[in-house]
Amino acid sequence: FENIFQGNFNFTQLNFRTLYKLKRLRKSITTFLFEGGIVFGETPISHLYNATPNYTFNNPWSKRVTFAGKNSFETMGYNEFISDKFLALHIKHELKPFKISTKFKPQLTLASRGTIGTIENPEYHSQIQFKNLKRGYFESGIELNSLLKGFGISSYYRFGYYQNALWSDNLSVKLTYKIRLDF
Repeated sequence: FENIFQGNFNFTQLNFRTLYKLKRLRKSITTFLFEGGIVFGETPISHLYNATPNYTFNNPWSKRVTFAGKNSFETMGYNEFISDKFLALHIKHELKPFKISTKFKPQLTLASRGTIGTIENPEYHSQIQFKNLKRGYFESGIELNSLLKGFGISSYYRFGYYQNALWSDNLSVKLTYKIRLDF
């Protein structure tokens, strides 16, 4: 829409997201989340895509342990990658919770994520250091949820072209939290 609220930028952003849950035998669930977006026009960097990162490269390494997101890239740093068009696929396989006792029911989840994207005019954003996703970004991990009152732990590893030189910079360890209402 042109001249709405007399803005200084004229751009269009289109986003899509689809979620498919496949309920399998023995109460396990495989979830596929496919998302993407594209921006046309002169767009400020605040309205471009950053692929939902959730990692910080703080030192010492113990300061990197934070809470995991639901559909975020757990090994990707904030503003590490910027795109004006992207596609992403998140695959999660949740096993049926292990009933060890009436109150202790941990759940194992396996996950893999990937995204690819490009940026048409990176020179428009010369004051900020970031990378392009044109070669694809990938990570896989394991979660052990509901270990203690809904809290659990997860670990993800970054691999592929954008893998960091230090193996510890590719690894994330996060806390998880799942609310189980048990209706």
